[in-house]
Amino acid sequence: MKKYREKMKKDKVKYENFLKKGDNKKATKTKLDVVELAALRTKNNLRQKKYLNNKTKRLINKPPVAFKSRQSFGKAIKKVNSALPKCLGKKNVVVQHIAKKLGLIAPSTHERVTAQHPEKLKEAVQKFYVRDDISYQLPRKRDTIVVKDVQGRGACSSLQSFRDSQMCNTLDEECMFSSCPLCDENFVEKVENKVSKGVVDGIGGIVKRLVWGAVLAGQTCRSAEDLVRIAKQKTNKITLIELTKNDIDASKNKLQNIFAVVKAVPETLKTHCIKVIDNKAIECFIV
Repeated sequence: MKKYREKMKKDKVKYENFLKKGDNKKATKTKLDVVELAALRTKNNLRQKKYLNNKTKRLINKPPVAFKSRQSFGKAIKKVNSALPKCLGKKNVVVQHIAKKLGLIAPSTHERVTAQHPEKLKEAVQKFYVRDDISYQLPRKRDTIVVKDVQGRGACSSLQSFRDSQMCNTLDEECMFSSCPLCDENFVEKVENKVSKGVVDGIGGIVKRLVWGAVLAGQTCRSAEDLVRIAKQKTNKITLIELTKNDIDASKNKLQNIFAVVKAVPETLKTHCIKVIDNKAIECFIV
């Protein structure tokens, strides 16, 4: 306003007209009587109130903005641009991803197409790998094991050949329970906790693997009876017998009667080997 007045003073004619106009307004107010002056003031007050009401309505109905000023908006844009990659392609990818995440643009409708194998093929592959002559698993062993002969060649290609190579006779109870002096060294080994593992443990691992494969295929195993039934369906090379609770209780009572009259052997944790001399004497080797 100050510059406007200074500019107007340079033009004398225009400045004089401006002064006359102001003088006329003042003269008009001075010529008014008390009633007319009160009416003029009331009119001016109403006009000012109307202006303030309209201004308040505009502020209320104005949609909210994220930034109060253009300066803060510009600072935010500058920060984002400085954080984006310099490469234009990477910058576009980042901005598009953020826009999709915020819902500003519609997500892509592209679907990746993959090869769908039929269920029959999947079942055939699963049955192939659970066969005894293809793969078998022993406790505390790897999924596969290679048994070599003296010349260093692979000697076992199936479970039957593996058992035949490790035991004198698969039908002999002493061989199966690691009691045969001829084939005991073939499969007994020392493990970390100093517990010997024999063929019986390996057969138990095979049975559990067969049943587990059947459970993965959809069969149900909720009891020992179900386990024996499924294992018999999967293999006929292993003889399975279910021990009922009555059998276990009878054996437990029998063992308790035996243990009641048995003398305790001291320092069993240090005992490395026990050898039976006769019915009433044993020989212990303590480490």
